[in-house]
Amino acid sequence: MTKSSTQTVKIDDEVDEEEQAFLIEPINLNYIWIGPPLETNKENTFPIDTHGPKEMDLAIKQYPGQYKINFWCLEAQVTHYQTQFDPSINVLSIEKFVTDMQATDSVRATKMNLIIQSLLDSARNRIRDRVTVKDLFSLFLLSARGDYTLDTNILPMKKADSSYQINLPRHDVFKVPAIHFPVRQAEDIDCWMMHAPRENPTKVYYTDSAVKKVFDAFYLQWKMKAEALFTKEGYSEAYHEALCDSMIDNIFIEAQKQLTRLLSAPLIAKRPYWRTDEFNKATGQIPIESLGIIKTLNRLASLKLAVGNI
Repeated sequence: MTKSSTQTVKIDDEVDEEEQAFLIEPINLNYIWIGPPLETNKENTFPIDTHGPKEMDLAIKQYPGQYKINFWCLEAQVTHYQTQFDPSINVLSIEKFVTDMQATDSVRATKMNLIIQSLLDSARNRIRDRVTVKDLFSLFLLSARGDYTLDTNILPMKKADSSYQINLPRHDVFKVPAIHFPVRQAEDIDCWMMHAPRENPTKVYYTDSAVKKVFDAFYLQWKMKAEALFTKEGYSEAYHEALCDSMIDNIFIEAQKQLTRLLSAPLIAKRPYWRTDEFNKATGQIPIESLGIIKTLNRLASLKLAVGNI
C-alpha cells in the first residue's frame, strides 16, 4: 500500500472478506440507447437498439450469476422496451436514475439533468444531441455504479459451435478500447465501450475519480465551448468535432495519467486500454477477441476507419 496526499492507494490484488462479497455481485453490462425505438438499421437486417442486448443476454446465460444486463433508455420508452426484451434484461429509466442521484451526487446529477433538458428539447434532439447525452450519461453512470457501458451495436462473439465465450471482468482502472496501438494520441482510442471501478464503500481505489474527472471536464467544455459554437453556427462540422474531440481528449488525458502511474504494473489488466483486433473492412466490425465482443460500425464510420480517419 502507498499513500497520496488525500487517500490510501490500493495497487495489489488482495481483498478481504467484505470486499470479496462486494466484488462477487454480478457484473453490470449497461447498454444505453437515447431516442425513439428503431425497427431496422438501413444498412443491416437487425434493429440496432435491441440486437446487441438480446445477443448478449443469450451469451451471459452460459455464465449464470456472473453478469447482469441493464438497458437504459428515456422514461418515455421504458414500457416499449420492456415488451422487447426477456425479463432477464433490466429496462431502466435514465431520468429516474438522474433524479435518484440527487441524493448522493447532486452537483453532477444537476448537470446531467441540464444536458438532457437542453439537448433533448423539441427544438434540438438530433442524432448529434442524442450521442452527446449518451456519452455524458455513460460517464455519469460509471461514476456512480462502475462496471461497463456499451453501445447497443456491441455483440458477443460466437465460436465455431455457435456458443459464446465472453470475458468481461472487473478491473481497478478506467478502461476504453484502443483502435490503434500503441496509443500515442487521443485519436487512437474510442468510447463505444468503457469500464470503471465500482465505488466500494469499504475501499478507496486510486482510480475511483478518473471517470468523474472526464465527466466534469466534458460537461464544462460542452457548456462553455460547444454550446457557444452551436449558438453561432448550429449543427456545423466544427460543432460536431468539438464534441467528439472533447469526449475523447478528456478520456485520453485521464487514461494517460493512469498509465503513467502504472508503468511498473506487471499485469495487462491494470492498463487503461483494451487492444482491439484488426478492423474487418468487409463486415464493418471491430473485434476484441480477448473480451469476446464485437463492435459493429455503420457504413460511414467503417469508411472513415478504413482510410484512417476515425
